[in-house]
Amino acid sequence: MKEGISQSTSAFWLKSPTAWLAYIFAWLAFSSGFTTIFLLTSRPSLATAICASLQIVLPAAVLGIGVIWSCRYMPLPTNKSLRFLGAHILLAIIYPSLWIITVVVIASIIALAQQGHWIFSLPPDHITHWHFFAGSMIYFALASVTYTIDGVARSEARRRQAEIWMLRARLNPHFLFNTLHSLLALVRYDPDAADSALEQFAGMFRYALRVNQNSLEEVTLLEEWNFTRDYLALERLRLGERLRLETNISEQALTCLIPAFLLQPLVENAIRYAVAPRAEGGTIWVYASCEAHYLTVTVKDDGPGTTSPEALTSSGVGLQVAREQLAAYYGGSAKIEIAKDLSKGFAVTASIPIRE
Repeated sequence: MKEGISQSTSAFWLKSPTAWLAYIFAWLAFSSGFTTIFLLTSRPSLATAICASLQIVLPAAVLGIGVIWSCRYMPLPTNKSLRFLGAHILLAIIYPSLWIITVVVIASIIALAQQGHWIFSLPPDHITHWHFFAGSMIYFALASVTYTIDGVARSEARRRQAEIWMLRARLNPHFLFNTLHSLLALVRYDPDAADSALEQFAGMFRYALRVNQNSLEEVTLLEEWNFTRDYLALERLRLGERLRLETNISEQALTCLIPAFLLQPLVENAIRYAVAPRAEGGTIWVYASCEAHYLTVTVKDDGPGTTSPEALTSSGVGLQVAREQLAAYYGGSAKIEIAKDLSKGFAVTASIPIRE
């Protein structure tokens, strides 16, 4: 979680096409200002004016990327810091200086190519002073926007973390109550099976403890499946042959990341409503595959099902937490779907963007 917060700015700029389009558009607008000035003062052709403006603006835009990266390595201090302020004042001097020198070097290279001799001279003082002032303002504007985006991303990350902990606070007591209830039943009627069940429960508890202690938001499907498999083994000790399981999980799917504690509540729901109440028990299918950049995980049962429309918006703890987890992690890019034809069992499918 800490890594996700500390790298929020770089992740935004590196992974957001919208951010880069906005960045390019802003510089194109700046370049159009220079083009207009050239057309009004020197009256060159439009192509010449555009080339001249790009010759000035393009170096500033490229150097601006360095400003964004420098902000990444100098996060906002938690208290007043003269070192932080001094570093940015120094960079606000270096940025326009490099901009002016780069523009002069490019002009010299163009002159060398066109006229056959090297010309290196700074522009008149008033133009140099204007470029230096404008460059400093551009630096502080880029730094301000970058830190603003970083602040918004940090706030969103903290809000999401708070939501996740609230969800887990609701889920963990629910899970522990049901599991301990099963263990108590085994202790009364089958002490030997209870010993095995306690071993399974210890494995599950170690996983839950590791996730909570390390503030893990996501785990591999393999880790979540091992946790769920321990839970299934515990339930099989209680239900015996009444609980039947079939799986089809691809190797690629096992390496993908999913929210911790997503799969087990879905399996628990299937056992609770489709297997445990029926004398003949039931079968649970767990499928997982990777298709079109999405990890698809399905938990299906052959229980009595329902034709009730309320099932499609079930407020059960397991389904509700699963929905809210996906919304908190991925926004609208992940979803939970319930099969619309519920007359022959129940099927829940989670579609999650693939992240390995």
